[in-house]
Amino acid sequence: IIEPKRNAYLITKNIRTLVKFNWKKLPPGFTQSIQIAKDQGFKRIIARKFAKANQVFNFLQEGSFYWRVVARNIKTGRQELSEARRVTLLRDTGVSLFSPFNGSKTTYTGNKPLIFFNWGKNSLASGYILEISQNRSFNNIVKRINTSLSEIAVKNLNKGRYFWRVVSKVSLPGTLYKGNSNIY
Repeated sequence: IIEPKRNAYLITKNIRTLVKFNWKKLPPGFTQSIQIAKDQGFKRIIARKFAKANQVFNFLQEGSFYWRVVARNIKTGRQELSEARRVTLLRDTGVSLFSPFNGSKTTYTGNKPLIFFNWGKNSLASGYILEISQNRSFNNIVKRINTSLSEIAVKNLNKGRYFWRVVSKVSLPGTLYKGNSNIY
């Protein structure tokens, strides 16, 4: 079995995701298929897919699934099973930005004011990165702040127009996922 890797986490923004199942090529004289189940004992199989090649695609929704390859010897009818692997799909619902509001303006006289940034929590996030940029494409980031909180006060922003977004950091084994919020 090649992929998904053992105990893999796949993160998606969609309700259903097309997952690629891939394994080493079988020798001639075998038919091949995969089984996808909700349980490790394969009592609740949700999909059986026959394959001409050594890969299959199947839509899955959020949850944990177990999968294995079934090889059947054409001459003897004998069936062989691969190891079973678990794959977990997690849905990233993203972060909602609360304040400052999109398009809002701050006026001041004298000292630069504290600007309060606030956003909704992401259930997958182990932390956040607040990014503040002078342009919408974020190729001129003026502040990048790591935090475990969903709010932070920023001072010392010079006069000008700014855009902000929040990057969710996810810490799961074998996962290098970062999800971006909308841009305000």
